[in-house]
Amino acid sequence: MNKIYSFLFILSVLSSSIIGQNNSINSSPIKLDLNAECAPNAYANSTINSSKALWTIQLDADPTAIATSLAGVMWTGTEFWCSVWNSADIHTADASGNSTGTFTISGVSGTRSMTSDGTHTYIGTAGSSIYKVDPVTKTLVSTITTSVSNCRYLTYDPTLNSNAGGFWTGQYGSDITSVDMSGNTLSTISSATHGLTGIYGMAYDNFSVGGPFLWAFDQGGNGADIVQLDMSGNPTGVTHDSNSDLNGGGISGLAGGLFICDNFVSGTTSMVGINQGESLFSYELADPFAIDVAGVAVTTDPYLQISNAPFTISGEVRNEGLNTITSMDINYSINGGAAVTESLSGLNIALGSNYTFDHSSTWTPTATGTYQIDIWASNINGSADMNTANDMATGSVMVYDVSTQRIPMFETFTSSTCPPCVPGNIQLESILSANPNNYTSLKYQMSFPGAGDPYYTDEGGNRRTYYGISSVPRLEIDGGWDSNPNSLTQQDFDDNYNIPSFTNLTATYSVAGQSIQVDVSVDPIDNISSSNLVVHIAVFEYLTTGNVGTNGETEFQHVMKKMLPNSNGNSISALQAGVAQTVSQSYDFNGSYRLPNDAQSPINHAIEHSVEGFDDLGVAVWVQDVTTKEILQSTTATLVVGIENTNNQLLSAKIYPNPVKDNATIALNLNHSDQVNLKVYNALGEEVLNNLTNLSNGRSVIELNTSELDAGIYTVCLICDGERIVKKMQVIK
Repeated sequence: MNKIYSFLFILSVLSSSIIGQNNSINSSPIKLDLNAECAPNAYANSTINSSKALWTIQLDADPTAIATSLAGVMWTGTEFWCSVWNSADIHTADASGNSTGTFTISGVSGTRSMTSDGTHTYIGTAGSSIYKVDPVTKTLVSTITTSVSNCRYLTYDPTLNSNAGGFWTGQYGSDITSVDMSGNTLSTISSATHGLTGIYGMAYDNFSVGGPFLWAFDQGGNGADIVQLDMSGNPTGVTHDSNSDLNGGGISGLAGGLFICDNFVSGTTSMVGINQGESLFSYELADPFAIDVAGVAVTTDPYLQISNAPFTISGEVRNEGLNTITSMDINYSINGGAAVTESLSGLNIALGSNYTFDHSSTWTPTATGTYQIDIWASNINGSADMNTANDMATGSVMVYDVSTQRIPMFETFTSSTCPPCVPGNIQLESILSANPNNYTSLKYQMSFPGAGDPYYTDEGGNRRTYYGISSVPRLEIDGGWDSNPNSLTQQDFDDNYNIPSFTNLTATYSVAGQSIQVDVSVDPIDNISSSNLVVHIAVFEYLTTGNVGTNGETEFQHVMKKMLPNSNGNSISALQAGVAQTVSQSYDFNGSYRLPNDAQSPINHAIEHSVEGFDDLGVAVWVQDVTTKEILQSTTATLVVGIENTNNQLLSAKIYPNPVKDNATIALNLNHSDQVNLKVYNALGEEVLNNLTNLSNGRSVIELNTSELDAGIYTVCLICDGERIVKKMQVIK
């Protein structure tokens, strides 16, 4: 029997299903059910599922076939009651989830949770009252007043109040409060103790070994995590992501109501719930094995330079069994070879706890190449593992001789209509500015929230679909690091920058009028056998100001304008060390400039364009495995000068923002490295600034502090090698 019993552990903050403390906005058209009720401040996190060991899916039915906006649920013994959270309707369904009827209870509306003491049904509506209902006549018996402001989740506990019975109630990230049958407060579990941010459903469990427990259905984490708490409110470490296996898995539903009973499937205990908009479900609530150690991950560095051998094999395992582990053998195998074993004793690994190790026996590879490493535990407390299905964790490492510097690719999904994108962009640019010339950056303006960014393009939408992006802002680094850019740190940058690369990548481009030519050379230094490689070429504008939206941003950097030839990229063959491959693309931006009203009428590249300045174009190039999404190398193409401009040193210059208040940036392109003299004159022709700066060839920037300048119009003069460019700048206060 394929049972499910998953332990989930937080890795990194991602995006939320709504605007909240996590500073992101979900794109409801892709995943979020618009009829679901969302916790306002639920933190979302990426998690790892353990192997599935102990819960069986007993029911997985489509709740929208019954009605929309279903949230609360209970099993009466003969039928499901499924409540609509934003109306008075309660729908009934049979044991297979087929709709059988609808009713209302006079005096009760907006039911979020239902529980039973075996005689009466009790309902929470996110208000301060609990409603006592006769389940036979479906009428209100009485109203119980509490001091709890929001009784959203509600579960009956017969042991409360010295076995006189009572309820556990609350909402989202608040304290969990117990009240007696008259509504008087008995005790409180603080929010700091349970640590959850979006509890929607809760169920009391007096069936599981080691219990009783409270189970919380939480909209934080993955959006629909079932979390076990002890009766003091502390998480036990047992958590299941219902989005991982319901409705085919990989969904993004939100937690709804939760209910535990022993009369849904004969001979089993069932956990019934609603994953809003996705599943009316029931899991078999079974007990863990006594002895069960699961492999979690091989944590050995995935890139190993052979000259640094021997190497330590590292890994992580987890105790998924009831018995505390005091001793075990840790094993590893290379490419399916003989096991290398180390015996450990004096351990104290409780249920749900992880154990990391560095194996005492090192490994010395005899040649470069890719190796598979398997790790597992055995001889646990002197006994065999009782569940062998989850024993092994597998990873691969690449042993190499030489490498080249990686230039990480930063792909950002953002929008001028997205308030959380402001701090996301600020944080991203602060990290990038501290690492000049060591990255490639590209930003896709998105079609949400609201009407979306005017510079949204269908090709940007295709990249969003490719990565499965459902919230903004969102940052992808080299096709792997996936998070809100507001959480980006210098350590994150360093971690990606320091991953070795095995191919060199160079690219040049030239611009003539509205035409652009790009030439790329891929020069591998090692063999890469993938047959799914493409070279992506994206033309971007270094700075735009026309797409101002509603979030307060007035300028936007590295805005993608066109992918060449399109978002599918340019296919190349598997890489062979020392054998270069070249890609060339040219493109004519058609027609005239148009600023779309919003993302609902994007640019039609066949007849128009949205380039604000053809002297401000750049090109991002990267090599990507389209199957694994891994980016092997990236670069920002170098601008080359056409024949007619070979004698020009100052190719272009741009001032932004303009008007400016405190700080302006002057971006300019030089034909070759040189000294640039920056002079600024006021309206009377008086020189107010004179500065000499040594700049490299290509695109460079000069930061200009204007905070001490009076408001007015200034003339900015850039002088280099006998040439000059003159620009006007307005200072405002």
